[in-house]
Amino acid sequence: MKSSHYVILSFLTIICIGCITYYQYKINYVLFLIIRSLFLITLFSFSIKVFHAIITSENQNENRKNIYTSLFSVFFILILLESIFTFIPKSHNVGLAYCSKNWKLYYNQLNQQQYRDQAHDKKDFSKKKILFIGDSFTQGNGIERPENRFAELFTKSLGSCSEHFIYAKGGMNSLEQLNILKGINFKFDLIVFQYYGNDILGDAQSLGYQINNFDHYGNLNPISELIVKSSYFINYFYWSFPKDHYGHHKKMIEAFYADKTIMAQHQNTLNQILEQCHQISPRIYCIIIPYLHDIKASKNIYSDMISETLNRPSFNSEVIDINSEIEKLSIPERVVNQNDAHASQRIHQIIADKLKEKTTDFCK
Repeated sequence: MKSSHYVILSFLTIICIGCITYYQYKINYVLFLIIRSLFLITLFSFSIKVFHAIITSENQNENRKNIYTSLFSVFFILILLESIFTFIPKSHNVGLAYCSKNWKLYYNQLNQQQYRDQAHDKKDFSKKKILFIGDSFTQGNGIERPENRFAELFTKSLGSCSEHFIYAKGGMNSLEQLNILKGINFKFDLIVFQYYGNDILGDAQSLGYQINNFDHYGNLNPISELIVKSSYFINYFYWSFPKDHYGHHKKMIEAFYADKTIMAQHQNTLNQILEQCHQISPRIYCIIIPYLHDIKASKNIYSDMISETLNRPSFNSEVIDINSEIEKLSIPERVVNQNDAHASQRIHQIIADKLKEKTTDFCK
């Protein structure tokens, strides 16, 4: 086969790699990684043949051969980088970066109920049972080892008397948590309910308010977007720098808390959550996660209001303050990484320690 044919095949392979990367959401992710790897190997093979044909050609002088050698060296390095970054994991706020898909594949193993927990039917129901219900913070987004989440850290600190059950998913709002609680048909000895600022979105949406999702690549022109979405190497570095995609989203959430109609609906949902929790457990502890980059703003927007709603002696419900401990940490110590504002392992340990302080008599 002529070298020109391999050039055409290489070009077509590059198009295939770009297309399958751009539209990867349409197929199983593991299958996608396998197919993409095969295309990269094929591209490397075709490129080697083109390079060999040019270098061994008698029509090329030494200067041209040196130039082609340099160009192909750069091209081979790019292929190598694409191959490496296809499999590099790194967590991200809401899973926008391609590397965050690898992180979820490697570390976010789910049970049959789609929770990041051991299968619930394999739990030891003879022990004291603790229910942890929340969103991505309870799920432990960004925490590679599940045993380093506050649920496991706290349960382990109690000794062998207890068994934990995790009902948490990324993005889960208060309405969804209420529906889950309504479906639980056995008792717990303790419930840990975790809250975050975007939990109000379900109630806002139920009232007909539009939820504006993140504009993932809104700051790019069509050509730049095509390039960023077609390359794992470029996509990794694009998302490695902070983006101002969350400013508008944060303002929308702030407006929802300031809206009396939405807030009344949301407080009603939270009251129902406490009622459901009280029916299946004698003790309820609530953890309100602030905006880890701006605790003061969290207090003004939602955490103080929500704390008043969840501190309910009539339901034996108590909010555990974690802000005082978090404020002692620098922002890099609070978060997983610069593009993932989920709680760091330090904060998970703080929450576990706070829960332990409240439950010294739990196993007696």
